[in-house]
Amino acid sequence: MFGVSGVEFLVILLVALIVLGPEKLPDAVRKTGRVVGELRRMSNGFQAELRDALDEPYREVKGTFDSARQSLRDTAASVTPSLDPKPDAPTATPPVAPAEAATPPPTGEDQPGPLPS
Repeated sequence: MFGVSGVEFLVILLVALIVLGPEKLPDAVRKTGRVVGELRRMSNGFQAELRDALDEPYREVKGTFDSARQSLRDTAASVTPSLDPKPDAPTATPPVAPAEAATPPPTGEDQPGPLPS
């Protein structure tokens, strides 16, 4: 407590015994204990009041954040198509080219020359 080890506490107690004497020491220890207890109660009360005061705004912010996250998920789900096609959905087939388009274009040797005059 307060960064005081056991040995340091004994030294403080010994100095208090020498300064106050054996008659006043028990009363001083009781008063010190009461003061420390009161400080702890005040600290705990302050922490509880602060926690209560911040709890409602925290819940509101958390609720807003959760609803925004859910709406983003809903939007993403409606925009992004499913990767698994449905079995009854028709599948698109690529268009088939006519047989004439499959032949290569004629080269210069196959083309007719100029007409004789």
